[in-house]
Amino acid sequence: MQKLVSDINLKIEELKIKHEFDTYLETISYFLSYETDQEPDRIAKCLNKKIIEEIHKEANEYGLLKTQEQLVTVL
Repeated sequence: MQKLVSDINLKIEELKIKHEFDTYLETISYFLSYETDQEPDRIAKCLNKKIIEEIHKEANEYGLLKTQEQLVTVL
């Protein structure tokens, strides 16, 4: 399971650079659509702290947060 977690985070970082995505939200949306057959909730559980913090920051900037603690489903 730990290798899967590391692989997913590494793949997301690589895709962000390769496709020059501006946000992690874009990157994860692409990853879910074209790179994996796993369910979004399973992928969400595998994300590392850095990516989660960046998603939270992006969602806040785009007004996608209902409260400071609760992310709206954006994928």
